[in-house]
Amino acid sequence: MNLTRHAYKRMSERNIQQAVIDIALDFGTESGDGEKIILDKKTISVMMGTLSGLLKHLEKLKSRGGLTVVEFNEALITAYYNDSFNVKKRYKTHENNFN
Repeated sequence: MNLTRHAYKRMSERNIQQAVIDIALDFGTESGDGEKIILDKKTISVMMGTLSGLLKHLEKLKSRGGLTVVEFNEALITAYYNDSFNVKKRYKTHENNFN
């Protein structure tokens, strides 16, 4: 989207960054006449809740070394955490069982 001089000036005056404009354009709702896109508090709250859940899943995935999903012809074959084949981790777990 091209910025007019007016839009650029107002964004500067109001300290509105392009990234925030992009978020509003991507997730906001068009007004009835289609001239405005509105990103309201309710939508932002829903998005934040969704992102919070996503962050929890990402933290778990990161702690497990990521995830590999194997698929073929649009069918899920298997999935596993990337650290599930960590020999050192497996050895330590096995070693702890004997102590």
